Amino acid sequence: MDLYSPEEILYELADYTLLDGQDYLLSVALSYLPKKIVDFAIKNCVFVSTNKLTNGIHLDAKDFRFFNEEFNKKSRKKSIIFLSYHLWKLSKKTIAFVIAHEISHSYNKDYVRSTDDLEDKEKLVISEKRADQTAVEWLKPHWSKTKLKHLLYKKWQLS
Repeated sequence: MDLYSPEEILYELADYTLLDGQDYLLSVALSYLPKKIVDFAIKNCVFVSTNKLTNGIHLDAKDFRFFNEEFNKKSRKKSIIFLSYHLWKLSKKTIAFVIAHEISHSYNKDYVRSTDDLEDKEKLVISEKRADQTAVEWLKPHWSKTKLKHLLYKKWQLS
């Protein structure tokens, strides 16, 4: 499988993240994914995280360069992926799985469009299953089923 190095990814992500020092960990996690998925994530996703001292983050739409057409008409982002600062304390494999899972929501166009979407449990379960299955497919070349199993929450995620 043809993969990018973490350094190549870090260079491409330079202006497209709002992370508090976790840029390299993100690039390591992305380096486990196929190039076409990394390219998709760089083109379509913004990664946002805070540190343990920050309880929240404010994103001003008019100043938010990732979605501002005047900033870069060819590179409008479609998804914001919020990553908890707790994530960065976990293993590299766990970080990679969580990030792959979240990217797969964007890749599969599983968007929460309203609070009604959050109430539809069946739709949420289908969306979560699809995201898990996609993440597993992307990461399978690197880890055995047994190693992936401990990253998953339910048995159906490997079937």
